[in-house]
Amino acid sequence: MALTIYGSPRSRTMRTLWLAAELGLKYEHVPVQADDSWLKEPAFLRLNSAGTIPTIDHDGFGLGESLAINLYLAKTFGLDELRSPISL
Repeated sequence: MALTIYGSPRSRTMRTLWLAAELGLKYEHVPVQADDSWLKEPAFLRLNSAGTIPTIDHDGFGLGESLAINLYLAKTFGLDELRSPISL
């Protein structure tokens, strides 16, 4: 499993870094600021067409938006027991 997290810890990327640590995942963190022109390069835009952080690359699968990323990580790496705090 190759997981790379792109973004600055002084942004919503911190949510993803925190969850990856809580899950005990091995990952590479590439610190990128939100205004870095590299985010608009074709290689990055293939991962996240919006060119924003945070973004992950999980074995070639790219995903942006911190909450979507965290849901993906939780479902992919074993937090099936997560439930809504409100029972419906």
